[in-house]
Amino acid sequence: MVLQVEVDFKELLRLGRGYGWKRPAACPGCQGGLWWHGFVPIYLEGIPGQIFIRRLLCPHCGKVFRLRPAGFWPRFYHGINRIRSALESRCAAGRWPSAVSRQAGGHWLRALRRGVRMRLGLAAKVFAEGYEGLISFGWVPVSRSIRGVRIPQSG
Repeated sequence: MVLQVEVDFKELLRLGRGYGWKRPAACPGCQGGLWWHGFVPIYLEGIPGQIFIRRLLCPHCGKVFRLRPAGFWPRFYHGINRIRSALESRCAAGRWPSAVSRQAGGHWLRALRRGVRMRLGLAAKVFAEGYEGLISFGWVPVSRSIRGVRIPQSG
């Protein structure tokens, strides 16, 4: 599971694994205490190379959590704002902005259309209602997963 947390990227880049991650007060599942459980390398847009994020383990229920910087959905390299603005630009102007590759944008658009049809039953061309509707139900609107990816909780 993923918990979103606020991160000072300058400090994270400077300190690396020594960054002072804030541990959530309790496990979101069972409300038990959490233990540090190592690091996981990830790549994020705007960060040169990989960064290491903390993992947490709940000894009571056995769940493992990753602390992910707020503004990035699980399994996505690009930030939430970049994805949304690219989709809005594509739906309004009919072309992708130069900062986003056509392949990545097409991936997001097809996933959004599919999610809107499957989960909301709306027409595939409805962008604003579909995007916001999926978010209001707790789904990542551009996820290609059949089971869907839930929006992580804030830690």
